[in-house]
Amino acid sequence: MSDVKKQHYVPRFYLKSFTNQDGFLYAVKREPSGLGRIFQTKPEGICFEKYLHEVKRRTPIDGERFIEQGSAEKALSKMENDLAYDYRLLIEHLDAGGFSDTDETCELLERLILLISLLLVRSPKYLKRVRSNAASYAVELEAEGFLTEVDRKEIGAEGFGEEFESIVELAIQDAALFKFCEGAPLHSLVSLMLRMDCGFFVAPEGSEFITSSLPIFPEWLDIQESDPYSIYFPLSPRYGVVLKLKSENDRLVSISHIDGSAVDVFNRALMYGNDSWDFLIARDRECFELLLKE
Repeated sequence: MSDVKKQHYVPRFYLKSFTNQDGFLYAVKREPSGLGRIFQTKPEGICFEKYLHEVKRRTPIDGERFIEQGSAEKALSKMENDLAYDYRLLIEHLDAGGFSDTDETCELLERLILLISLLLVRSPKYLKRVRSNAASYAVELEAEGFLTEVDRKEIGAEGFGEEFESIVELAIQDAALFKFCEGAPLHSLVSLMLRMDCGFFVAPEGSEFITSSLPIFPEWLDIQESDPYSIYFPLSPRYGVVLKLKSENDRLVSISHIDGSAVDVFNRALMYGNDSWDFLIARDRECFELLLKE
């Protein structure tokens, strides 16, 4: 049985890219009254909740509080290990100044899009909202005769006789985090971003991109549109990426060097354009303080 209490909703490999040479990063928490004070921490100490991905039993048995404890965390860890490799490879290509192999470029962009999508569906606010529907779904399924008598006996034999609602909640979470079929959240997000051009931006010396506990800034040209026109993601302190609706049939991939004022525009967009983050995060304290003073 896995008992990982601190369950991160932002992968630590991503947070580590925002650490200084001593392995620390700087963060500020959003409080009800505004932003708190800047504090220093390691990636392990931020962007987590205790037992975030565990589903509570409605009736604990023999000290077991959760149903299928550790299953989601184990699956997410495996996904993170795979994505961490692709993330580092993408940064290496950007450090080298570009991409040379078209097939590899497409694969790395697909993995980047998966990472961005996972950050969205792993947001505690989103996960808790969709999981809160478990009770009503369970009632509907019961009314529709979803469970046969054979099903009930099998569930009871496995020790889950009183846990149908918990099973439904676990299924909802699994669908959000892992399912990649038509209509699933991950499929919808990835499909949207695969239809977009990709522009990487390089920050100049003395200027850095910040990130957050939900590091995505979507933008709409028309508020009546359901899908955003562009999506900004801070890839690292040196690199940011913007996915934008395609201008041509083939996806355009570009790398542009920008000045410090443009970096500030991206940072402010992340700060003020997304009210779902709990922490702002930066590698350099001085750059962070200047931004927060504005």
